[in-house]
Amino acid sequence: MTDYGLLPLFPMFLYRGKFETHAKWKDKIVPIIKRRYEEQNGSNTSSWNCDCYTSFFDDSMVDHTMETEIPIAELLQDISYNIQEAINMAQFNTNSFFVSQQWFNAYGPGQNQEAHNHIPSHLSGVYYVNYDRYKHISTSFMNPNKMFYEAPRYNIHDYNPDLYGFGCYEEEIQPEIEEGDIVIFPSQIEHTVQRQPQDLGVKKIGKPHSDELYMSFSFNVELA
Repeated sequence: MTDYGLLPLFPMFLYRGKFETHAKWKDKIVPIIKRRYEEQNGSNTSSWNCDCYTSFFDDSMVDHTMETEIPIAELLQDISYNIQEAINMAQFNTNSFFVSQQWFNAYGPGQNQEAHNHIPSHLSGVYYVNYDRYKHISTSFMNPNKMFYEAPRYNIHDYNPDLYGFGCYEEEIQPEIEEGDIVIFPSQIEHTVQRQPQDLGVKKIGKPHSDELYMSFSFNVELA
């Protein structure tokens, strides 16, 4: 560190991109995840201290052997464009990477994901497979610079967000998301999915319609 003046300290980033082959993959993924959601009665995450469906505990999904239902390797190949774009924009000193883990999540009315991180991975991402921004609540990212909202002697709104960064004085940020988006971020950033509205247009009798389930595909990336 040789420069004088104001220097960026512990900077973070969030990449948001459009998944170009979203329409193809949504048609393949949604009916399968809906079926699995129903087979698990909507929840299999008691060990995660939350309430949702995930394929994280399904070895067949994690080990790429579910090719008969969802060709995971092909899906990851398509997503690799966005991963590479994020790496380039963040100006890492490497272009080599591999996806170490991947899984699907589904959230129905009243369901949520607790705050967590993906350490020890380098980067993590979310592809929003089935998502309606007028119905669902997307990912919230927790501010790692807790001074901005935990130190009462500071008037946090005196800070210039153009200088200190987007969301510098917010406890958490929920970026604007559209279906078919991919977000990628450093794995150490804590994030959560807040409880979904109870009224998602779900029929009072019967199982949720697939349009009412918020579905995502998460993945962890290692830089080589």
